[in-house]
Amino acid sequence: MVEQSELPYRLLAREYGAGLCYSPMVHSRYYAEGSATARARMFETTPEDRPLVVRRFSVWVSDCTHSLPYMKLLHLNLASEVGHRLVITGQ
Repeated sequence: MVEQSELPYRLLAREYGAGLCYSPMVHSRYYAEGSATARARMFETTPEDRPLVVRRFSVWVSDCTHSLPYMKLLHLNLASEVGHRLVITGQ
């Protein structure tokens, strides 16, 4: 889900027994190049929010390295931007 699994929801799910939660899907380049305030709005976690699957989409895997300390697994969607570019430019 995009913007539907923020920290309060994940912590509530864990209180009810969820063993694994997913972060919202965030564009990795926007996250990497954003201000600290923007990054805090896009991705928030705590030590209690583990294990966590970090969800990112990007064309470049290297954009996702900022998330390594927080994740157990990485759900990386490399098709979203490529598909969008194909539609817009026809290439």
